[in-house]
Amino acid sequence: MEVYLLLALFVFVGVFFGLIYFLRRIGKGKWPAKSKRPVVTVVQPQNTTCLVIGSPNTETTDENGKVIGVNNDGGRFICILHTVDGKVLDESDPDPMNHKLVDEKKADRTERRDLLYRWFSLQFIWLYRYIEISSIRKFRWGRRDEQTEYGMLAKTDHMLFPPFSGQHDIQMLGVETGKVLKFNLRLNFTLEETFPYRVRKRTADSYAQFTIMAMDHVNYMMGLVDPAEFIGGKKEEEAAKNNLKKRLTASFLKRSVREWIEGETGLTIRKASFPEFDYDEETRKLLEAAIKAEKEGKAEVIRARLAKQARIQINLADAHRVEKVIIPAAETPERGANYRADRFAAAHEVNKTLTTLVTGSGGTTPVLPIGGKTL
Repeated sequence: MEVYLLLALFVFVGVFFGLIYFLRRIGKGKWPAKSKRPVVTVVQPQNTTCLVIGSPNTETTDENGKVIGVNNDGGRFICILHTVDGKVLDESDPDPMNHKLVDEKKADRTERRDLLYRWFSLQFIWLYRYIEISSIRKFRWGRRDEQTEYGMLAKTDHMLFPPFSGQHDIQMLGVETGKVLKFNLRLNFTLEETFPYRVRKRTADSYAQFTIMAMDHVNYMMGLVDPAEFIGGKKEEEAAKNNLKKRLTASFLKRSVREWIEGETGLTIRKASFPEFDYDEETRKLLEAAIKAEKEGKAEVIRARLAKQARIQINLADAHRVEKVIIPAAETPERGANYRADRFAAAHEVNKTLTTLVTGSGGTTPVLPIGGKTL
């Protein structure tokens, strides 16, 4: 009897693990051989979401069989599955557009997972249920393996399990401030698909819609900037740029902006940054000219101030000479004659160009030695 029980136990264990193996295979879309979709069960990658639908949608291929698009021809929506740790799917609203992944600590319930999920990563969708294929288009700053220079790369994925979080970059050239300054920007966002159904169904391309809204917000914020902030020395210019970057980054995390973007795209901005933030070439030349003009203007003011001070010093010297020399020399005829003779001699002692000196009349004037020369 014990032998039969032991044999039955072995058979049960073998059947159980054989069934688990079978379920994991079909949960990964690896059986039947021609199927690419999971059936009955799902083995879902970590940190992803997916939409369960009643009939499979299909892909569009080119003449070579390469997938170039996804058709929206699947069945009705059934539910959302996810494998995002620390998150709970709030399905309290009857509208699936508002089904939201919220932090487990803030939720009013916990996500209950059965043993098959915790031990074998299995989630059941049962018969005649399918995972929808989603088309996701993003831009990312990087380079391909065969390239050496970095640039903006367009990336399109057709997948069953879209990542919950990821990177999305935006490049903007020639963004104008309130008047004449233009900037070249590259924005880097970390985004979360907080509303999975809304991300897939609100618009044809939620990331394209997000790009449009983000660019519109940047243009609005830059339009409020006073170009005078950037005219000054290099230190003042860099400080103005850093302050503007901080204002733009903080503005994307404001509740009103986040809710505005979430409402249309289902995407939540987790982090925003500006890894590239500089003037375009035209603006750089304009600022350099403005800074040069300002410096030249300051130099002219300094020159005028020094000239004024020099004139004041000359006037003071003249006043001192009148008071201390000329007025005392005019007190008597003898002082006046001595002063004139002294001034006459002093003038000719420093003269370097005089060649002929004539005094008196009738040619009776003697030749006088002046400045070491005989005239």
